[in-house]
Amino acid sequence: MREPFSFGARAQTVLGSCFASTTPTPCLQKVHPIRFRVAEGHTWNGHGDLPEWIQRAVNAGQSPDHFSVS
Repeated sequence: MREPFSFGARAQTVLGSCFASTTPTPCLQKVHPIRFRVAEGHTWNGHGDLPEWIQRAVNAGQSPDHFSVS
């Protein structure tokens, strides 16, 4: 008669290497400081597309420099 957990122990041995925990890799994305902020708390680092809140202001004639963080 087999041990009731012998299959489980064997499965763990076989599959253990497949599911071995690995150390997390560090995030390789560069963190950019906030360059623009509006009173409502929205922020933008200046990279990528213009966010909706600053696009609306530019469409209304406002300069993006108005929201620049000094």
